[in-house]
Amino acid sequence: GEALALPAYTINLPASPGTPGQIPISLTLASPYPAALTGTLTVSYSGDLPVDPALQFAVGGLTARFTIPANTTRAVFGITGNETRLQTGTVAGTLTFTPSFATEAGGVTLSPATPASRQLTIAAARPTLQTIQLTGQTANSFTITVAGFSTTRSLTALNVEFTPAPGVQLSTTRFTVNLQSAAQAYFQSAASLAFGGQFTVSVPFTFQGTGPGGRPAVNSVASVSVTASNDLGASNALQVAVP
Repeated sequence: GEALALPAYTINLPASPGTPGQIPISLTLASPYPAALTGTLTVSYSGDLPVDPALQFAVGGLTARFTIPANTTRAVFGITGNETRLQTGTVAGTLTFTPSFATEAGGVTLSPATPASRQLTIAAARPTLQTIQLTGQTANSFTITVAGFSTTRSLTALNVEFTPAPGVQLSTTRFTVNLQSAAQAYFQSAASLAFGGQFTVSVPFTFQGTGPGGRPAVNSVASVSVTASNDLGASNALQVAVP
């Protein structure tokens, strides 16, 4: 006889992934199925930008295998239990999740001709800065290096603000570094494709004169605050103290 029709199913995703990262995904049947099932959940990317190779399930790749024991409703993903995790990558676009089902015994395909899928949008958003550090410090210079991601694979500027050391007057405390052409060249390069929307920016600063009490000129600055911008606005700010 023919296999019983598959009950309706639900792919459970977070309401909104917020920032790109790892998200939990699970799958449930509307009612128990009398036989044990096996299946795969496949994710695909669509959008105007190159796909981020970081887009993959925790087990690796774009498909996650699952089983549904007889007379139960919840998919079991390997040793991770009732949910699998997906690394979304850092590129704006739409992720589509589509499952397939078969009986464990005999491998009878139960997938509907056009299986219901779920979609998740990775939004085009302002950049996110994740790390900041000062490197190559000398008596009158240092380099500010920030790393983060921009889901639009674009950057317009790095905005730097110096907080002067106590009692120091700085002629300028705010600097805007135009990143438009450098970022465009980077994100259009073949080398950048492996990193999705991720970026690292380093900007050197050189100081004239001496610092407070005849100390090195870099000691005129107590700390540095940085944001990065794209066409959608400025990122979160990160700060670092000048030692």
